[in-house]
Amino acid sequence: IIETAITLDGPLSRNKKTTFLLSGRKSYFQLLSKAVNAPYLPNFWDFQTKVTHKINDKMTANFIGIGAIDDFRFVAREGLTPEQLFSLNANARIQQWNYTVGVSLKKSISDGFWNLALSRTRFNNNLQRFEDNENPTQSNQTLDFVSNETETKLRFDINTFKNGWKLSYGASTQLAEFDNNTFAVIQKEVRDAGNNVIQEGINQNFSSPLNPFLRFGAFVQVSKRSINDKLGMSGGVRSDVNTFTTEGMNGLQTLSPRISLSYVLSDQWTASASTGIYYKLPV
Repeated sequence: IIETAITLDGPLSRNKKTTFLLSGRKSYFQLLSKAVNAPYLPNFWDFQTKVTHKINDKMTANFIGIGAIDDFRFVAREGLTPEQLFSLNANARIQQWNYTVGVSLKKSISDGFWNLALSRTRFNNNLQRFEDNENPTQSNQTLDFVSNETETKLRFDINTFKNGWKLSYGASTQLAEFDNNTFAVIQKEVRDAGNNVIQEGINQNFSSPLNPFLRFGAFVQVSKRSINDKLGMSGGVRSDVNTFTTEGMNGLQTLSPRISLSYVLSDQWTASASTGIYYKLPV
């Protein structure tokens, strides 16, 4: 058995207006690792959940959560080969976790619907390495890396359908945060028998100077199918601004038009073409 998983779903209310889904997995790689005498042990856990509530005939609310934990560590075993011992001390132990949670509202309107969504994502990464990974102590640590990335997003869009045309438009905002603290031994200090330094030690200590910044975006897109639904046409434009760069609030600088065409030639063939402009940070 390398992993086990469980999934639960069903209604949370008698009127079945509220439903849920919950699932999780856990690895058992230690069984295989022991069988092949591997000096490392990767393990993972992940979780997913979704709750849907029908507020009324026109509005629905959703909650979604996703998370994962990864733990890559070393295991001292008897009879390791020189190559395995080298691998044991040359690599870093990795511990990381991440999650995404979000809530959304969807409401039907005349000839369409609108969506409102708020979400938060975080990713934590921790790497540690020691001269002797079997017996780690602070004095023989050669690497300590900790980073966090966090994004909080808010998005609103409207989608309407009329006379075969679909019109979508909306806006979004995002708060991005990042921090990084790193300690690394670049060169170990060496002393002779008389305790004299014959090689200076060189260490790196780093803390990220990046401040949180905001991103804003807006878009509009129209599309239509014609000729018995064989021809599809789509065109739109969007713009994104940010507080990260000095000229990032100039929306005209990131104006991004795009257009695409597709045609169904047969049940198995479709021809398509598209062109557009896309901007990515930093601008």
